[in-house]
Amino acid sequence: MKVFKSHSYDVVRLIINQIGISIFALVLYTSMGFIGENNAEIASMLQIAFSAFSVVFYYALIYNVVWEIGAKDSVQIENGKEALVYSKGIQLALYANIPNIVISLLATLTKVVYIFTGIEGLNTAFFLFNLFMRFILSMYIGVISAITAPFADLVDIYLLQSIAYVIIPLLSLLVCHAAYTLGRKNFRVFNKASN
Repeated sequence: MKVFKSHSYDVVRLIINQIGISIFALVLYTSMGFIGENNAEIASMLQIAFSAFSVVFYYALIYNVVWEIGAKDSVQIENGKEALVYSKGIQLALYANIPNIVISLLATLTKVVYIFTGIEGLNTAFFLFNLFMRFILSMYIGVISAITAPFADLVDIYLLQSIAYVIIPLLSLLVCHAAYTLGRKNFRVFNKASN
C-alpha cells in the first residue's frame, strides 16, 4: 500500500493511458467493421492487426511511464533516501489494473453462474459487465477474438473470451516490471529524441 500512496499520481497516469488507448483502439476497431460490409475476411484481418498495433502502442506508453519512475527512483536509492522495492513496477501495474481485473472477473463469474443456473438476470448482468469490459479493454478485442476463435465450437465463446480478458491485462505487469527494472538501471530501449 505504501507504493500506491507514494505513486498514486503515476497509477492514475497508467489508467489514463489505458483509457486513451482504449478509445483509440475502439475507433480503429469499429471503423474496420464498416469495411466488413463488403469484405468480411479483410475486415477481420485488419481488426486483428489494428488490435495488435494498439496493444503494442499501449505497452510502449506504459513502459515509458514506468521507466521514468524507475529512473527517478534509482537516484533516490543511490542517495539512500529510498529503499529498493524490486516489485514496484508490478505493484504499479497491479494497482492500475484493479478495475480491469474486477470487471472481467465479474463478467466471467456471472457467465459461469448463468450457464449452470440459467437465471436470466445473470445473463443481463453478464451483458452489462461484458460491454463495459470490452470498452475499457478494447485494445485487446481483435487479439482475443483471434485467439479464442478456434475454440468457438468447443466452449461458450463469451465465457472463453471473458476468461481471456481476466488473463491478458496481466501481461502489462511484466511490461511494467521490465520498464521499472531497466529504468532503475538507466538502460534505454527507446532512445530519447535529441534536440
